[in-house]
Amino acid sequence: MKIEYSRTLKFPKIKQKLDAAGCTNFGESYCKKWLKTFYPKMTYAEHKQLRDHFHAGYTLAERQYGKAVNAAFMKKFGRKPTILDYKVSGIYSDALDTADKDKIRAILCQSNEALKLAYLHNSMLLAKDKVKRGEW
Repeated sequence: MKIEYSRTLKFPKIKQKLDAAGCTNFGESYCKKWLKTFYPKMTYAEHKQLRDHFHAGYTLAERQYGKAVNAAFMKKFGRKPTILDYKVSGIYSDALDTADKDKIRAILCQSNEALKLAYLHNSMLLAKDKVKRGEW
């Protein structure tokens, strides 16, 4: 089954229509409604499998992010970054090369998208199978 996460749905009390990723900003009930509206026949096992797939993508992107930041700092400053270097959200430092900053931003976008879609499918699972939001 091909899933179109860009499909939008109008929710009461929200001015704009929300796509799948947008629903995650408002909580599980919005995620469930979005999924039930567009994919009512999706099985529990499919939701669990997709949650695991997107969670794996998130984990991979987070590892790539760490490597990209380290590589950019080694290239620019000849050392790994420290917490004191964290000045700009996500990219650490404005002093990094533009190409490196663009690469880091792209990885962050992939990471955020994967996390949101994992959360979307996680919302359809029973409590015993859910990953708690802070445990990602």
